Amino acid sequence: MSLELLPAGRRQTRSVDGTGSDYQTVGTTISDNDISLVGVEYEDEPGIFIGYSKNTAVTKNNIHNLPYSGISSGYGFYEPSYMSGNSYTDNYVHDVMQVLCDGGAIYTENNQGTSTSFGQVSGNLMTNVQPGPGGLAGGHQGYYPDLGTGYTETRDNVFYNIGSNWYNSWTSGPPQ
Repeated sequence: MSLELLPAGRRQTRSVDGTGSDYQTVGTTISDNDISLVGVEYEDEPGIFIGYSKNTAVTKNNIHNLPYSGISSGYGFYEPSYMSGNSYTDNYVHDVMQVLCDGGAIYTENNQGTSTSFGQVSGNLMTNVQPGPGGLAGGHQGYYPDLGTGYTETRDNVFYNIGSNWYNSWTSGPPQ
């Protein structure tokens, strides 16, 4: 497979304030899949990509043998969006980040929830997040909440054999 296997949501928002509901991705569930060997030609593609979305559940997937991140969610760093209530639970993500760096088993950017509806990253098993032979060194995270990630509850995850950091939170604030 050349690109991400299971994309959901969009990479752009025509209506970032949520008024254009016809353009929103809401209530998607991605579960019980075995995802591997994605990104054969375009190595920067994750196994599952969630763009802008709301109430998306990614659960009970086996995601493995990938050149880049297992699950990638969000887009646009600090760009306002309708994203909220997204959850990433009970996934087994292993043997990812084998070629590229600056990613993780689970990678997020932009808010995954709101102050009243937190996003969830819980119950995941993340192992063997290491560069493969000839892969780029450094930047191999278990869970990586990158710029703009907020309103996310992270709990009850298990990390083993992670290349750089089991958890790497990019904490700089939005541009002024």
